[in-house]
Amino acid sequence: MSLYRVTLPEAPDGYATWDILPRLTDARGELQDDAMDFHAFHELLEDAAHLRRLQSDLDGAFGRVAVKDGTFGVLYEAVLQCPRQQVSAKRVQCITLLQALKQRVPSLDVAIAPEWMVPSDTGVCVWVFARERSLTPEQVAMTVSTLMQQLSPIPSYAEAA
Repeated sequence: MSLYRVTLPEAPDGYATWDILPRLTDARGELQDDAMDFHAFHELLEDAAHLRRLQSDLDGAFGRVAVKDGTFGVLYEAVLQCPRQQVSAKRVQCITLLQALKQRVPSLDVAIAPEWMVPSDTGVCVWVFARERSLTPEQVAMTVSTLMQQLSPIPSYAEAA
């Protein structure tokens, strides 16, 4: 997997490291060829039932199948676009949003993603990771609804090309 330096809402002035493969699939649940070099890709390729279970938690916009710390789940990834001079203020807004989301669903892992994850470098990208089978359908809907209220889906590399 890969190491990413993220900002956690509980420590907004510092950084933490997430060991995550963020985009095994696109938002539709299709395995991504650029993840082919990872064991997790082949594990899902060989176990269609497992992939279907993970795909059932995708919402078609924000979620992608991912692996964090060796555990499969769904990474809900969204961006708050803004002019470069507003990024600092928007980070504070996103941190507040993530804190509220984590309070409502404690099993979620939430973070501000690295700045380079925003396609145009003008905005703030948030990551919300839900371990496989850790959310009820209602919690998935609430998580996506919360993100939709203030943020936009981030396109996959293939969709952005």
